[in-house]
Amino acid sequence: MRNVSVGLVSASILALSAVSSAGAREIGFGGIEVGVTACDEAVARARQNGDVTETFVSAITDAPGVKLRSNAFGFDFVHSGIMLCGPDKKVAGIFLTIPKRRAGEIADALGAKYQQKSRNLPQLGAGSARYESGSKKTTAEVSYVHVSFEAEVAIQTQEFTRMMAAFRDKQQQEEKAKTKSAF
Repeated sequence: MRNVSVGLVSASILALSAVSSAGAREIGFGGIEVGVTACDEAVARARQNGDVTETFVSAITDAPGVKLRSNAFGFDFVHSGIMLCGPDKKVAGIFLTIPKRRAGEIADALGAKYQQKSRNLPQLGAGSARYESGSKKTTAEVSYVHVSFEAEVAIQTQEFTRMMAAFRDKQQQEEKAKTKSAF
């Protein structure tokens, strides 16, 4: 990854939190407002930028999803990403992998615009920071594990969070049933 001047770093990080200066209320990335932007529009924009590496149907939402390349939407801090559509045909979540060393900067940019719910981003050990939009319909979380050089940024609707929990519960129940049937 190439080094970027402090001014460019600030500008690109602010693009993570400020979707538009025209009063955007939900959290977004690269001009795509989660829970608001139509999926067709978001996918078309990603394709136009050459950012889509693969398309698929999400097992969680049963709707389209795309894998994003590094430097997606022109931001050099993105290693890779996924954008998932929801059943309502709007973007339900954007999930990015970024360098761990940039986690604090991303968290600062989110904290400048959205309500901080928690923040613990130590240099050593695992860390996380969580933010919520004013409407409480979208959240963003920056997190990393102790032994890693990467961090994750998850921007998602509350509805997607519920769908993900239900999906994980179903998977756990299926695993338990499979284990039980083995004996």
